[in-house]
Amino acid sequence: MVKRSINVTTENRKRSSPKAIFLNGKFIREEEAKVSILTPGFLLGLGLFETMRSYNDNIIYFNEHLSRLRESSKLLEIRLPYSQAQLKEAIKKTVLLNKIKDASVRLTLFMVKESINVTTENRRKLSRSDFLEKDSATGTLVA
Repeated sequence: MVKRSINVTTENRKRSSPKAIFLNGKFIREEEAKVSILTPGFLLGLGLFETMRSYNDNIIYFNEHLSRLRESSKLLEIRLPYSQAQLKEAIKKTVLLNKIKDASVRLTLFMVKESINVTTENRRKLSRSDFLEKDSATGTLVA
């Protein structure tokens, strides 16, 4: 089974309380988020990201960022499992939950495949196509 993950985080160095993120369909605290370092997204670099800027709770060029993410995901053959409206809602809620009016917001889309055991021994033999199964693709949003 192939999973695609989206990671949206907000950054503000002056912030002292834990950050809220959206992972696998629910909002959780940053320290609860866990993704294996052996996922293809991290191990093989199968993914993409979009960094946005929020001023006074408004994402600048919001539609343009999300359109670029959608086009990039098509080029990389990584199915984006959320509509633009769903992504906007998750990003807006992330900024709101973190109580940061001016923030950097990073949206990361990366591949996760649970059925392939990626180890140091077999990773050189695996190719990108080993992780692409269009029919079994699902998505996970991390915000």
